[in-house]
Amino acid sequence: MTVREPTAAEREFFEAVSSEVGDLQDWYLVDDNGCPWMMVSFDVVQGGGIRETWRLDYDGTLVVGGRSPACLNWDAEIRADAANVDTGPPDGVMAEVASPAEAAAIASAWFHQRIGQG
Repeated sequence: MTVREPTAAEREFFEAVSSEVGDLQDWYLVDDNGCPWMMVSFDVVQGGGIRETWRLDYDGTLVVGGRSPACLNWDAEIRADAANVDTGPPDGVMAEVASPAEAAAIASAWFHQRIGQG
């Protein structure tokens, strides 16, 4: 995994999402082919342990999200599709986006539906 600083678009996206949804974590990565992408995650904690983790990938043109198959124990360094994250209904999301603001609006609504905030 290559960790890096966020791009301006990623910063804009994360600032907008995190202002709407609390307790998010952000991860900035690079694919093996050099393509930058980021992941935003939320851990659902119950009884002192992580019960499930919701993750959403964003690469500037696409948001892809669903339940992490391993609470990010082995899938934090790879994109959702490579980790076999179910991005279909009713719990997943996949959308092409034209701007960080559009991506943030979709991500915020999706996280609110999954974790009950808002």
